[in-house]
Amino acid sequence: MKPCAVIPVFNHVERLGVVLEALVARALPVVLVDDGSHVDAAKEIDGWVAQFAPSVTLVRHVENQGKGGAVMTGLREAARLGFTHALQIDADGQHDSADVPRFLAEAEAHPEALISGKPVFDASVPKGRLIGRYATHFWVWVNTLSFDIADSMCGFRVYPLGATVALLDRESLGRRMDFDIEIMVRLHWAGVEVRHVPTQVTYPQGGVSHFQPLKDNVRISLLHMRLFFGMLWRWPGWLIGSRRSKQPTHWAAMGERGTLLGLKALLWVHRLLGRWAVQALLYPVIFYFFLTSKTAREASLEYLQRISAAYPQLGLKPSYANSCRHFFAMGSAMIDKVLTMAGGITLQDVDVHQRHLMTDVIASGKGGIVLTAHLGNLEAMQALADQNPKLTLNILTYTQHAENFQRLISEVKRPSKVRLMQVGELGPDTALELSARVARGEWLVIAGDRVPVSSPRTVDVDFLGKRAPFPIGPHLLGGLLGCPVILVMCVKLNGRHNIFYESFADPLRWTRSTRDEVIRQSAQAFAQRLEYHCAQAPLQWFNFYPFWRTS
Repeated sequence: MKPCAVIPVFNHVERLGVVLEALVARALPVVLVDDGSHVDAAKEIDGWVAQFAPSVTLVRHVENQGKGGAVMTGLREAARLGFTHALQIDADGQHDSADVPRFLAEAEAHPEALISGKPVFDASVPKGRLIGRYATHFWVWVNTLSFDIADSMCGFRVYPLGATVALLDRESLGRRMDFDIEIMVRLHWAGVEVRHVPTQVTYPQGGVSHFQPLKDNVRISLLHMRLFFGMLWRWPGWLIGSRRSKQPTHWAAMGERGTLLGLKALLWVHRLLGRWAVQALLYPVIFYFFLTSKTAREASLEYLQRISAAYPQLGLKPSYANSCRHFFAMGSAMIDKVLTMAGGITLQDVDVHQRHLMTDVIASGKGGIVLTAHLGNLEAMQALADQNPKLTLNILTYTQHAENFQRLISEVKRPSKVRLMQVGELGPDTALELSARVARGEWLVIAGDRVPVSSPRTVDVDFLGKRAPFPIGPHLLGGLLGCPVILVMCVKLNGRHNIFYESFADPLRWTRSTRDEVIRQSAQAFAQRLEYHCAQAPLQWFNFYPFWRTS
């Protein structure tokens, strides 16, 4: 990252020296664009440039082109000079230069994002300007079909120059007060993430604004109209996924959608009216997520394509309609998970196949590993744990990407011998703790169908006709602990939960020379059994990320 500052200036020289001094003191190079200032102001600008040389590069417009024109000139010059990011800041001292390190730190953490200030106004803000901002906020939300942009008028921001200059080369943008709004919306359309940093904004007493209430408000209104029709033109692309976006492809980086309040509302509706009412409310919500979650939708279509090719007898075409059904099945499974934790699903609601494989081992006092997948509603195993006083389950889980859902689970979860154990990666300390639990006769529940959160420890095996990465952690742990490994899958068939037990390994054994091959064979055997159960309930495998492209 190689940042600089870009300052547009048109006759605003009263506070320019203070702004330049603050930036240069932070070793931040400055591209200063004089947008056709009057003779006296231009001379003063030359004096400040000489004082802070060589940290300040001056670019001068012979005629005034407007704030947008000046910023565009500054951004192009910054890119020409080899900078990767440009911090735009006003010359009149309106922006708090003490926040510059926070803006740059956010840009360094998210180098491909547009970092924008989210103004915190004091009493100096003109009321008319404040009202106008809220009107603009509304139209920006409409024109982006999202709430991703909290404020589009703050001129305190950090641009990623690669994406920004590419946009300037292909689009003709407004060159005056409409620029800040338009470039942010168009960058959002181009798939650039927008992140916000709260910052204090002060309107200096006696300051002169170049905002022309009549002309600029008309100009901004016309801009919103153009963007609205541009949004309508792009809207079908949003629905079918042609909108370019850089969404995360690792499952742990895909933040959860929705709010805790919304989840609680669905639970309250269930208690009051029953499941049918929750399903009725959930359908439009899930449909919205289907329309707006491009990565998940594409991953669903890819999965449907692979399972339909591997099992044509299912008649499950990789269509948007079936992908939408896939999303609805996920929503239904979420309801089942919450009901299970709340005690709404008991052993009478579950059909258990080959239960003796588990009960026989439990009766012997042994602990072990339950190897499972993100298939159906594994929480139905809690019903079995409640019926067996000797069975304690430790579910290894990663919940940082789904904190609202986990908070809801924790609130409704009744006392049980099922424990959630937060695990990001199977390191030595974790392995020792898990070994102690197995030695006490407890069981570890591990999903074997998601790549690790913080390491590339996977093995590529055949799954639905193509090589795919599967984690080695569950298989490695099974061999290291020397304990039984039982495969457990739970799917919903004909309205009832079905738990399938299968003997998998008792235990895995290897030598130093054969370990890698034994683990690969174990992962392949798991993938084959997962494929079999996916074919029994093809819409109940809920890995909504680019599974085959993660390798």
